Amino acid sequence: MTAVKGLSSWRMSLLILAWFCSQGSWADTFEVADRGLLRLPSLVGAVQLDRLTIGESGKLLIPASITELYVAQLTLKSGAKISIAPQPTPFVLNIQHAQIADGSVIAASGAHGSRGESGGHGTDLRLTIASGSLANLTVDVRGGDGGQGVPGEPGTSGKNAACWGRGSRDGLSGGNGGDGAPGGNGGHVELVLGQDQWLEVIDVMLSGGAGGLAGEPGAAGKGGSQADCWLYSLGDTGSDGQPGVAGKPAHDGQPGVVRVN
Repeated sequence: MTAVKGLSSWRMSLLILAWFCSQGSWADTFEVADRGLLRLPSLVGAVQLDRLTIGESGKLLIPASITELYVAQLTLKSGAKISIAPQPTPFVLNIQHAQIADGSVIAASGAHGSRGESGGHGTDLRLTIASGSLANLTVDVRGGDGGQGVPGEPGTSGKNAACWGRGSRDGLSGGNGGDGAPGGNGGHVELVLGQDQWLEVIDVMLSGGAGGLAGEPGAAGKGGSQADCWLYSLGDTGSDGQPGVAGKPAHDGQPGVVRVN
């Protein structure tokens, strides 16, 4: 990965600090307990936090109504995770000072599609970390997997012959399976980092989601049977229908792109 270009660490810190000050007083403090789960309130637009701490293996959920999050002091303990709801526009996460432990994750990945539904795209992410310490961080903006195609309807079985004069009926053919749904594209990530060496400990996951499997073909309907009456048999056994045709598997989503400023 190319070296960081642009602002030095101290200059970037001053600019972010100036942004916070220009917005007025800093906002609330949130803390997630070890192995705990917390969802931020459904505020709208840009949100400022004075301090955000996520304990070991804790998880913070950011709702889709929040599009920008500015944090003065972020602490991610071992295995902590920030999960960002899918967004139609790039999500901005701006951190003035961070203490990030090993195994931390920032996830903005796409949702997996249900049967017949496309996988969601990974959310584009603009991540700024101005200062602090960073042991290891995974940034996950992978696309979601596409759903399997819908199965074909089974063919209806033919009517059996009846002694009062009705002959047997052929079975109907099964329906064709639906095509698999495409996987979602990976998101684009823009990194602005206060220290060049942090690139060595940040793992960005950008792959597109896997395309959905083909829908299964519908089974053939069975032909109706002949009627065994008292003195005779009526009609021949009906022909079975044809099984449906399987759908086509879908293509994988496109991988995302990472850019370092």
